[in-house]
Amino acid sequence: MFQPNDRKDYSLSTFVDLNGVDFVSGCYGGLLGRAPDGNGLGHYLDLLRRGASKVDIVGRIRFSAEGRHYGARVHGLLLPFVFHTMVRVPVVGYVLDFLVTLFTLPLLKRRLRRFEDAAFTEETWKADAPHDLEQRLEAVDANQREPGNRA
Repeated sequence: MFQPNDRKDYSLSTFVDLNGVDFVSGCYGGLLGRAPDGNGLGHYLDLLRRGASKVDIVGRIRFSAEGRHYGARVHGLLLPFVFHTMVRVPVVGYVLDFLVTLFTLPLLKRRLRRFEDAAFTEETWKADAPHDLEQRLEAVDANQREPGNRA
């Protein structure tokens, strides 16, 4: 749950770590100093459902006339917001998005490998678990059969 502060000073992650109604309410509380009205809440939730980025929504609220007047600071917002705004521009946006995607492919590839390794490890563990359990039960059973080990 978002709690506004008196300094009106936040990091971008303060907002983007929130979800749904909490996200929109947090943006309004921190960036405009008030709760969202029904139209604003519905509008931004609809944008989220249609795939708008949280960075874009934080920027739209922060750099709106009301947001500029309120004057909250959001560290780390300006460059990502400019990028997300540029991506919405026809042709230029497509080229920019393509270039960023192209340059981030090595990072995405590393993340995919880590995910695959983790999934393989979990799958192997699940496959071995019944066999390991069976061996442990046999060891306990054998231990209880030895003379003097009766419970």
